[in-house]
Amino acid sequence: MLWHDTWVRGLDAGETTRVQAICDELMTVRIGRPPPIDDLLREARTLLDVEGMLLVSPREETVGYGVERLHAASMPRVAHVDRRFRAFFQSAPHRYAWYDATRPEPSQRNRVLEAIERIPPGEYEASRIYREVMVPLRLERHRQLRVLLCDGPSLLAWFGAFHASPVATRQYALLRALAPALRARLALERQLGPVPRLRAALDAALEEIAAPAFLTNAAGVPDSFNSAGHASLQRDRRGVCAALAEAVRSPARSQRFSVTALRTDAGACGHLVVAKSDASGQARAGAAARRWSLTKRQTEVLDWLARGATNVRIAAELRISERTVEVHVAAIFGRAEVSSRAELVAKIFGIDA
Repeated sequence: MLWHDTWVRGLDAGETTRVQAICDELMTVRIGRPPPIDDLLREARTLLDVEGMLLVSPREETVGYGVERLHAASMPRVAHVDRRFRAFFQSAPHRYAWYDATRPEPSQRNRVLEAIERIPPGEYEASRIYREVMVPLRLERHRQLRVLLCDGPSLLAWFGAFHASPVATRQYALLRALAPALRARLALERQLGPVPRLRAALDAALEEIAAPAFLTNAAGVPDSFNSAGHASLQRDRRGVCAALAEAVRSPARSQRFSVTALRTDAGACGHLVVAKSDASGQARAGAAARRWSLTKRQTEVLDWLARGATNVRIAAELRISERTVEVHVAAIFGRAEVSSRAELVAKIFGIDA
């Protein structure tokens, strides 16, 4: 029996059998083997008789989005597809595709539809995703039969087909039949990901670290960071990423970072990389304070903000109340003409000491 027998209405016996086989494979976890998503997409493309299939999971980051996973079948050069989407997501707006990209509206969750039909005339052609992704991939004239696979309100992945011809009723039915098992598989993989509770705790703890701090994968690629780390990446992303990778490869020889390996019962899962003390940070904060004509107390607060300290930490260090810190921070934001700590730190390090 299929998970949801109602999904297979309108399919013939052969299609039902093939859908059942795909769903069974999706719900089988094979230890030591990669998930069957690529095989699913190839089988789904043949089953739906479409030109290409795509599954992409965007991940919201401090600026824009990253790509948690991307799988494609019969798309024009998969590596090219991957590069185009990753480049676009780096600076994508919150609503880049006519839905909330992290928490889709209830009316769009787990619902199969043809996406282009929902877009007001002219808006699609005027959009960034049309110019920067669809046109270069030669998909701008294709229909998009898709479903936003969600776990509760959270988006797991965009899953769908690209096809130049009008979408047929059986194609809707086939995608509806595949979607529940794929959604369940992606939700399961997210739950089985590396130490989600430890990761959440580490993310929260990052902001308590004064120096630039990063959570990286095993290769040293950063995917989480505190405000000071964000400012470092904004100044010189390529240089910082190269330095992080080198520090992870040779922790004992790194003069710039201290590296702590993160491990679970299953083995290594990444690193906590923290910048060693740098006197230039205090000098730059002092230069910024003079530029903005800050008072002595505001300068002291700015010095701690430049290190990535929280209001609680600043209050404790300066022996003043958190409310007083909030007042000073608001005044500093006004003088610096910024609206966030990340903007402030980036501006500090953009000033010549």
